[in-house]
Amino acid sequence: MVLSLLRVERLSVEGMMSRSFREADHARRMDTIREDLEKVEKNLEKECSRELSEYLQPLIKFFDRANEYLESRKQSLPSILQSHRVASELVPGRILLITESNHINKLAMLLASNTSSAKIAYKVLILTDDRDDGGANQGCC
Repeated sequence: MVLSLLRVERLSVEGMMSRSFREADHARRMDTIREDLEKVEKNLEKECSRELSEYLQPLIKFFDRANEYLESRKQSLPSILQSHRVASELVPGRILLITESNHINKLAMLLASNTSSAKIAYKVLILTDDRDDGGANQGCC
């Protein structure tokens, strides 16, 4: 109170008394204001968490289904690639759409395939744009 009174250029006794009573009333109400603020913050936090969890449910379902798809694809793809029909179709010069590491849905040309070992290896030339992935023009999967 004293500091706020020092800021006032013209100070009268009536002004000082009115300020003193206003500040005393404000100090009395401060506890109730703090309690009300805490109640409002708790209600807001509870509402936000409830709304957020409602919004996240479809995203959680999508994530679970996408994860199941990727796992089943990971398990079935090697057996599909080892089949005779696929091996006869994958000849050098074939244009492919590949997804491997940071190359997602990119065009590639099959250069060579090694089907003699237990793990099939394909050598491909990946068509990329220098602006997309830092200039990697060729890759091997």
